[in-house]
Amino acid sequence: MSIIDFKMPKIKFKKMKMDVVEELQNIDYEKIQKKNSKQKRTTPYEDVTHYKTVKEFFLRAVEKYPNEDCILEKPDHKTPYKTTTYKEFKEDVFGLGTALINILNLKDKRVIIVGETQYGWYVSYMAMLCGVGIAVPTDRELPENELENIVRRSRASAIIYSSKPGNTKIIAEAIKEQLQNENVVYFGNATEELPKADIYIIGSWTDKGNATGEIIETLKKIKNKKIAYFGTAGFGESEDYYNKLFERVRTNIDTSNEILGYFYCQGKMPIQVRKRYEQMILQNPEDARLKAFIENFDKALSHPNDEDINNVKKWVQSKILIK
Repeated sequence: MSIIDFKMPKIKFKKMKMDVVEELQNIDYEKIQKKNSKQKRTTPYEDVTHYKTVKEFFLRAVEKYPNEDCILEKPDHKTPYKTTTYKEFKEDVFGLGTALINILNLKDKRVIIVGETQYGWYVSYMAMLCGVGIAVPTDRELPENELENIVRRSRASAIIYSSKPGNTKIIAEAIKEQLQNENVVYFGNATEELPKADIYIIGSWTDKGNATGEIIETLKKIKNKKIAYFGTAGFGESEDYYNKLFERVRTNIDTSNEILGYFYCQGKMPIQVRKRYEQMILQNPEDARLKAFIENFDKALSHPNDEDINNVKKWVQSKILIK
């Protein structure tokens, strides 16, 4: 083993001012310790408002932000947000609350609120919190027997609910039954991702003379396929009317598709529609058009009926199964 001479190279380091000690001496440790200490506050905050009820908090927010957005609601992914200001929300809440007290005599009574999470639910619940009575929020997905138990146990005086008539589902179930021996790859609500199939049987209730927004978007996605369409409408018994409805729906179907046909039948409407007609006819008792609307509403209450179900099954047999 040999020893090799090693000469340390000359390296010049930059001169640095070592003032760390001076900086450490200038730190106010007492101030930092006081800042970091978690001492409980012994005096109240002067700028904090103490609310005893939700109503007080709500009215204070309306007073401070009357024209600011309070609720943003988006019906579907394509429709822009609908905004409601604090002032508008308060007007709807107080309007409903006044009606519940003065018309339905529900002051200090228990009221069940059941429905999907949407603007009407917010208005109903806040109306109860603002002094009408006691709200009994209920999950709309509960089994029927559980809902009955809640109604009985809560001793509720009224029920506020939101529900679509379900007409189109009745027709869809009839179609499914007629296709029980066929290879049905999907049965259910419209989905973001389109199921793969050769024939699409798509239905919708009538919304402002057309299919609903989500169904329109589904129809637009389909290319080079076969499509059969079915729908329900509040006004019925007119093939000419049904044809006009489908012509509007047809504009959303790509021309590369083959349309196998369409089927419509009448369907019952929400009771709120009749009440609206009744209010309108009070202003115009001799309005024949409004009288016809009410007569049609009452006639639609029994639809879809057995005849409608038999007719849609015949339609499936002739327009779809023989293709």
